[in-house]
Amino acid sequence: MALSPLTRCGRCRVRRTRNRPAVCDNCRASPRRQSERRPSAAARGYGCRWRRYRAEFLASHPLCVYCSNRGRVVAATVVDHIEPHRGDTVKFWAVENHQPLCVRCHNRKSGQGQ
Repeated sequence: MALSPLTRCGRCRVRRTRNRPAVCDNCRASPRRQSERRPSAAARGYGCRWRRYRAEFLASHPLCVYCSNRGRVVAATVVDHIEPHRGDTVKFWAVENHQPLCVRCHNRKSGQGQ
């Protein structure tokens, strides 16, 4: 009886062993799966009111704070909460808790996209 050939994971393309599911164990436990259980952005407070506020904030603070500190001029595209609000509406809307960041600096600060 012939063995089935080695296959690759459908997401990360890493070589898997024979007769395994379409997705490897690492991808099955990845944050992508965890985010499927996460509430929507609107349910977490990032609805139309936040989008209006974000546009006004970025218009008045157009440059990334982290890049500016390094002497670079990069447009800010994200309004970041300096201290995570964790659902606290007072912290969520506190202007002194917001800073303008570019996507790259925000992902580095938040630990995303590593």
